[in-house]
Amino acid sequence: MRLIDVDLLITDMGTVLEDLDDRLLTIRTINSQPTVEAAPVVRCDQCVWKSETPKSRIIYCTKSHNTKSKDWFCADGERKETNNGN
Repeated sequence: MRLIDVDLLITDMGTVLEDLDDRLLTIRTINSQPTVEAAPVVRCDQCVWKSETPKSRIIYCTKSHNTKSKDWFCADGERKETNNGN
């Protein structure tokens, strides 16, 4: 399963499909698909709360005061900014 931005897909389909009937059928088909409830997560490896020793597979969380693996995530995760602002 892949999660996608359906609103962006529908917008892009409007620029690709020239025929109005094709666009409407495509939009109806997309909108009739089942959806999942999902929320973005921040993995510990990308979190501002992480503290680790170099080359370690274990991270210490300075927020929860527990050790975690790099691919763990939690409700307190906050993505740290990179040099390019993301």
